[in-house]
Amino acid sequence: MKHVTKIILYIYIFLSLFCFLTLVIVNFSNRPEVIKQYGSPAFYSEKELFLNGDSSAYKELNSIITDLWGFSTVQASISTKGEVKLYNNTYSIKFLGNDVMSSLTLTNNNYDSMIEKDIFLVNQRSFPRYEFFKIAYEDEHFICTTSLNLHTVSCRTIVR
Repeated sequence: MKHVTKIILYIYIFLSLFCFLTLVIVNFSNRPEVIKQYGSPAFYSEKELFLNGDSSAYKELNSIITDLWGFSTVQASISTKGEVKLYNNTYSIKFLGNDVMSSLTLTNNNYDSMIEKDIFLVNQRSFPRYEFFKIAYEDEHFICTTSLNLHTVSCRTIVR
C-alpha cells in the first residue's frame, strides 16, 4: 500500500511540474511584442465612459512587471480627470495564445468605488475571478485590447 501511495505522489508531482512548465512556455511564447521589446512597459490612457446618457472621463496608467518565469503583474493607477486621488488595482495576467490573455485581480484599493463602478460590479457578478482579453491591435505606439467578458475596447499609449 505504501508503494502505491508513493507512485501516486510521484505521478502527482510529475503532472504538476508538467502543467507548470507548459503554462510557463505558453505564457512566455505568447507575450505581445511590446512586452518582448521593452521588458516592463507602461501604458497610459484617457478614457471616456458613457453610461445611461451620462459620460465621465478618467486617466489610467498601467505598469507591467514581468518575473523570471515570464509571468506578469500589472499595477494600475486610475483617477478621474480633475481628481488628485488615485485608485490602485493590481492583477496578474497570463498570455494564453492567439493574442488572448487572462486577468486575475490580486488587490483592489477602492477600485470598485471608481467611475466604472457599474461595469466593475457587473463583471464581478458574471466573472468573479477571471477576465479575458484579446489584443485587437498593437504597434510600437499603441496597444488595443477588447474585453471578451464585457465586449469593451481599450486603447493605450505605450510610455517608453
